[in-house]
Amino acid sequence: MKVGDIVHLSAYGKGLKCNRQFAKRVGLVVEVDPIHGLAGMTNAVMVSWSGLENINYHIRRDLKHAK
Repeated sequence: MKVGDIVHLSAYGKGLKCNRQFAKRVGLVVEVDPIHGLAGMTNAVMVSWSGLENINYHIRRDLKHAK
């Protein structure tokens, strides 16, 4: 993922209760930072979701590129 990518929730992300409000939305990646100390050096992805004012934090596994 890189800044400017358009994303949806992945199947994994849709299965999480905390992501239900984003299930039918598209988002724009606004920032990507590595999370040091986690196994696999995953990335923290900040997403601005359509129709919402706040920017939300997700891990890479929660998201997929929009087609």
